[in-house]
Amino acid sequence: MPTTPLLQISSVTKAFEGNVAVNDVSLTLMEGQVLGLLGPNGCGKSTLFKIVLGLLLPDSGTVTIKGNTDADQYRKQLSVALDDHYFDPNLSGMANLRATAVIKGCTEADFGPWIDALDMRPAMGKDVGKYSFGMRKRLSLIAALMKPADLYILDEPGNGLDIPGIVLVRQIIQDLKSKGKTVILSSHLLGDVERSCTHVGLMNQGKLFEYGLMQDVVGEFASLEDSFMAKLAGPGTGRPLPFGDVGMPPLPTA
Repeated sequence: MPTTPLLQISSVTKAFEGNVAVNDVSLTLMEGQVLGLLGPNGCGKSTLFKIVLGLLLPDSGTVTIKGNTDADQYRKQLSVALDDHYFDPNLSGMANLRATAVIKGCTEADFGPWIDALDMRPAMGKDVGKYSFGMRKRLSLIAALMKPADLYILDEPGNGLDIPGIVLVRQIIQDLKSKGKTVILSSHLLGDVERSCTHVGLMNQGKLFEYGLMQDVVGEFASLEDSFMAKLAGPGTGRPLPFGDVGMPPLPTA
């Protein structure tokens, strides 16, 4: 079993015009581990992903992948499906995938099986600009999966998908884990995160305020959702939830 971390994030901080988006975040992942990174909108998850990918430089701290801190080098070992993945809306799904394949050094033989697995074959001739959000998400996953990688970063992989699509994404993550691949995903589908991930990190206002094995983070709570909601409003995690301990604000009467 490897003893060197596949991913080491050490004291990473990033601010934009004085607003701290990522605040002194550190974590370690080994091969075959799956991390669910959770937090409210704007908590810093996407910024942290972009720092890991080398798309943003941290103000301080380092990212190391398989012992390498040079993003231009280690990026070859990554594959990503971001929630804002760009495709040319005036090209078909197939044309976009072929263009991505050229960049990645792949062929249609590499991504064709994923088209079928994600049930996208009927949509391949349509312009991406006519796709639904869920269809674009599936296309993004095909682009991310066409070339094997050591680390997969999946930003909201179930967002916009129907129930069969969500189940399929969960199966894909389990398959990657069984092959010794490392995965980081963000999601608001906490039930899926609890079922799919070995580790979980809880973020708020740029801080990673809890990180560890799934069973340790869930702890005495009935579910990851209960643990997250309780700890999100706890000491040292940022501002309390606006509706306090109730769990939901009162709904208006009809």
